[in-house]
Amino acid sequence: MPHEPTSVSAAAIPRPRIPSDGPSGAGSPTFPDGDPRARHDGIGWVTRAVFPDRSLRLTVGDGTDHTPVRYAVIPSLGHARFLLPLASRTVTAASLLAYNALRPPKVRASRAAIGLLARAGALGLTRAPVLSVHGGPLLWDHLAELLGVDRLHAAIGIRPPDPHHKPTLQLFDDHGRPRGYAKIGWNDGTRAMVRAEAATLTDLPEPSGDLPATPRLALHTRWQDREVAVIEPMPRSVRRIRRPGTPRIEAMLAVARRGGPPAPPRPFGESSFLDTWRRRATGAPQPTSTAQPTGTAQPTGTAQPTDTPQTTGRPQTTDAPQPTGAPHTTGTPHTTGTPHTTGTPHTTGTPHTTGTPHTTGTPHTTGTPHTTGTQQPTGTVTIGAAIEALVARDGDLELEFGDWHGDWVPWNMARHRGGLLVWDWENRAPDVPVGFDLAHQAFQTALSTHGRPAAACAAAVDEALHSHGAALGLGPRRQRLVADAYLVELWLRTYELSAGGAGWNPKLHPALLHVLAQRLAG
Repeated sequence: MPHEPTSVSAAAIPRPRIPSDGPSGAGSPTFPDGDPRARHDGIGWVTRAVFPDRSLRLTVGDGTDHTPVRYAVIPSLGHARFLLPLASRTVTAASLLAYNALRPPKVRASRAAIGLLARAGALGLTRAPVLSVHGGPLLWDHLAELLGVDRLHAAIGIRPPDPHHKPTLQLFDDHGRPRGYAKIGWNDGTRAMVRAEAATLTDLPEPSGDLPATPRLALHTRWQDREVAVIEPMPRSVRRIRRPGTPRIEAMLAVARRGGPPAPPRPFGESSFLDTWRRRATGAPQPTSTAQPTGTAQPTGTAQPTDTPQTTGRPQTTDAPQPTGAPHTTGTPHTTGTPHTTGTPHTTGTPHTTGTPHTTGTPHTTGTPHTTGTQQPTGTVTIGAAIEALVARDGDLELEFGDWHGDWVPWNMARHRGGLLVWDWENRAPDVPVGFDLAHQAFQTALSTHGRPAAACAAAVDEALHSHGAALGLGPRRQRLVADAYLVELWLRTYELSAGGAGWNPKLHPALLHVLAQRLAG
């Protein structure tokens, strides 16, 4: 049964947390000088999340060939992007070359060159520092036992600190064969995301026709206080998609309909989707301005503050490892309370679409500081008023409702055997307006790839729906409704993520409320 999100009052929204903070109310653990876990950058938070046991000793620069676990820090300690396992030439080269065809040309060439050095035993020419791990057991030792593999080695991607990012490990055996991708939930929100991904990967229909294939769940487990999902490796023959800016409309429809026939349309104003929105909006922060869209009513009633931030029960976005060089999709609309399928194979060390727990689904851009303020300037609208404005304007319009992927962007998909392979399903949800995936691709591409402001991203959504909406059964009025509804969904996920401890994403809040006020006025 789907879980409904728990509303959190504005006063309960905490400051952002990264792995150094520990559970709410707990003091931050400390590590010795020289231990990379004491750092405040990407390598610091990732090593804290992956190596939480204080009995382990992590050092940089003093490893020898006899140290059990060693990593080359690529390209340098101060600009780390990748921890490359030095278990053997075979494993090191495989960590660089596996799925290299998915990466952009410049990244592919760089990885190929370093992979050749690794195979030749000449990796020292890169002058990369060496990180050594003393002690154990380690997470992948536990995973090897559960998966029935003699031994596993983990290649680890490094990303900027962010409270809704999940470290992803690319797992290899002694022969350099890919064995899967391990996603690690380290705080309340990311643990919920991993649980949801594990649940929903088992719920996806088998691929057929235009329905894309997806890597499946291999293992779901807990280790210490970490929630871990291992996703099957992608086929080695996957390739980058051609024309990434062209929406895959047939595949979107197949996902929406789960490979079956279209659902009968229902009035937007009478939909269960709208009921869920209203529950999620309860208790959302109120702006200091009283400006509202014309003709809308303010919803009454607010939820009691909760003692601790909670995830809304629907993990979203994904953190799936993606091919290096892929932009993060910021904030992905989340699912309506249903297990999201996720899982997504990606290659480690690469920017990815940020996944974010349903407590949020909220797009945010990696590495950008989140502010915790909730005041909104004049010209904004409360989210409750925006919802009621949509109902007043378009409540009589009938829409088809169905599933959506929730983070449908070009860097979460690949070509395989003439079809499409799609990963990072953490935000999948049922019973949403058909067309949300198209809107999401347009908004996130404009935001993450081109760095456009929220208003320009909303205009990109309008353009995409104008160009392709008819193929989804959407006439002009329905295109406008789907576009505005997507923006409401995106803000709700941003709010839910902030309530989970990540703070407000300044690119989306209060900008989305400004955009909605302008679009719904009059």
